[in-house]
Amino acid sequence: MGCTVTDRMKWKKLVSQKRLYTDDTSRSVDEISNNPYVHPNQKDVDRILFSSSFRRLQGKAQVFLFPESDYYRNRLTHTLEVVSNGRILATAIFRNMEKRDQEFIKFLKKSRLDTRDMVESVAAACYAHDIGNSPFGHIGEYAIRSWFDKRKDSIPSLKQISKTEINDWSGFSNFDGNPQGFRVITRLQGWKERGGLQLTITTLGSFLKYPFGPEHAKRNGGKFGYYESERRYFERLSDELGLIDLGNGVFCRHPFALIMEAADDIAYLATDIEDSVKAKLIPFEVGLNLLMAIAKLSNRYDENRFNRINPNTQDAIKYLRSAAMQAMIEKCANTFVSEIDAIMHGQFEEGLVSTSSEIVNLMKDIRANMKKYVYFENKKIVSEAGGYNTITQLMDMMSSSVEEYFKKGKNFDNMNDKDKNVFRILTKNSTDLKAHRLTDGYQRMVDFVSGMTDRYAYKLCHDVHGYRIER
Repeated sequence: MGCTVTDRMKWKKLVSQKRLYTDDTSRSVDEISNNPYVHPNQKDVDRILFSSSFRRLQGKAQVFLFPESDYYRNRLTHTLEVVSNGRILATAIFRNMEKRDQEFIKFLKKSRLDTRDMVESVAAACYAHDIGNSPFGHIGEYAIRSWFDKRKDSIPSLKQISKTEINDWSGFSNFDGNPQGFRVITRLQGWKERGGLQLTITTLGSFLKYPFGPEHAKRNGGKFGYYESERRYFERLSDELGLIDLGNGVFCRHPFALIMEAADDIAYLATDIEDSVKAKLIPFEVGLNLLMAIAKLSNRYDENRFNRINPNTQDAIKYLRSAAMQAMIEKCANTFVSEIDAIMHGQFEEGLVSTSSEIVNLMKDIRANMKKYVYFENKKIVSEAGGYNTITQLMDMMSSSVEEYFKKGKNFDNMNDKDKNVFRILTKNSTDLKAHRLTDGYQRMVDFVSGMTDRYAYKLCHDVHGYRIER
């Protein structure tokens, strides 16, 4: 699959209007009929934008759980800001390459593509980048991981299982929004089991920050790109795109995935400070100085304009947040263009943001201050503890039902009444669990719980445990 390390990725394969279908009875890819009004990459944007998983992002926390004010960012507003960054960054990169990179220039002429269409693939990936995230932010991810990690030695059926199921379990115990997001857009939304949203292979490649499976999670800080259940789809995708196989099933990233990742990094580095200052957690002067240091990395920073703003107001923070984002976009655009040869050979392993030593040092300052003032603030840790317990109780309840289903030979009618009711909640009806193995049932649990909004998870947990009963 893919290319070898001696090869160079080709733009004609990386930028494609083919869509990936994931049902094994159809062709793996299919050419898109020409539409004079809407480009396939714009269709990708629309398919993500109108999906229910995308809409639920408005009910998932970014930094603050159940904030008292609607001012603070949630996953949806964060995502929209990432899209804006992604479009600006991609436009800056492609316009620069149109003037400097001969291979890219030849590809554009031969394919008759407009770089604006390529920007839309980056935008689509940015729209989808958090679509697989669990409720309650990162604490929700930790809760799911911890639940599986604690259970692995107590389930008899896991002691004699196949390598495939071991990889399944590794995926669960390292749960992350990235592989869950890949599953959402390729399996759970739209045409289920037939390619999901049926996005173009370029958009799917742009989405994959970690193009390797769960067996490599421990080597990469717990991060990976797809579950065992989507492995064959990734293999077809990597082959179509011509991604370079770096060895042992680890592939290089699509160049556009670097842009999407940078757009996300830029967004949260700047906006987390803005929200934390607004919440009066980070001292105003500290936030001002952190953003100022980044903003001044750009030659476009206008000190005279800043001086016309009252320096003691939130307007000053907003201006510096905008200037800081612009500075990081400039740095990342320059890095991408200067490192394009290494990128196309699969030899660029860093993130675009982390290649600047100045930004790296400032990132450390930002994270240190977020840790000092925000992450362990009393209200935040209390609400996160509640979120963790909510996820744990939901997983306990649902696993009891799933395990009962398998103990009774996958016969719903033989289950006890309590587990039947929970099973109906989990599967919508008594026959909707297409599970041949226990790990298939656990995968359905992860799909259900990770797809919840914060409020729905909290309400469902309270309702089913009798803390509050409502119609």
